[in-house]
Amino acid sequence: MAIQFDEILYPVTVAALIIGATALLVWLLRMFWSKTSLGKSPSSRAILSYIVIIIWIIGIILAISSLKLDVTVLLVLLGAASIAVVLASRDILQNRVSHDLLLVAPLFKIGDWIDIDGRYGRVVEMKNQTTTLVSHDNEIHIIPNSHFFSSITTNRSSKSPKVIVPFKVKVKGDIGEFERKLLSMINERCADALAPDTKPEMFINLVTERELAGDIRVTINNIGKQKSISTRINKILSELVGYSG
Repeated sequence: MAIQFDEILYPVTVAALIIGATALLVWLLRMFWSKTSLGKSPSSRAILSYIVIIIWIIGIILAISSLKLDVTVLLVLLGAASIAVVLASRDILQNRVSHDLLLVAPLFKIGDWIDIDGRYGRVVEMKNQTTTLVSHDNEIHIIPNSHFFSSITTNRSSKSPKVIVPFKVKVKGDIGEFERKLLSMINERCADALAPDTKPEMFINLVTERELAGDIRVTINNIGKQKSISTRINKILSELVGYSG
């Protein structure tokens, strides 16, 4: 009986120690993060939240393994549950990820005047799901964060306005070569509209076997060239659809 008890107590104790060690590691990481300059940056706090999730997932898997349970079955169930949750809350997750991307690669900040899909206003609040704009007429526009990565957004507060052109294309060849060719063509064909000492940038937010999605960001020298530059970039993208390297 004692042997059976030890066989049960030992793995349970190990699992508890693993969970405790995981919690301690997360606590120490948060303490370190808060004591450094990283803790002051909203973008770094967003990154920290994903690191914590990964640490907990690893800790839980190790704890279950120590109990000599079949981790494969658990992973299959966890995967199925994750897919169900993602499908059920796709818009919520998309807006949250978009919020974090806005922190890591900011298009605007609180106080900036921006234009998106014909809605113009000052950014007064940025939440996990939405960003709130207030117009000159005190109209309130609540924009889902995912819209900033699927629509053309212009930051009018900058002396050199930035234009964001979302795209979704099929790329048959090397993505790196596609990016170099695309940015080179934009530099060549849009040189008259680009702000001095700036270069176009490509940000990727989705890569699958069939398509590549993201946005092109360029800083222009005249807000009046917004539509022209967007049209030219879309034309370049259409030329590169099906790019095969």
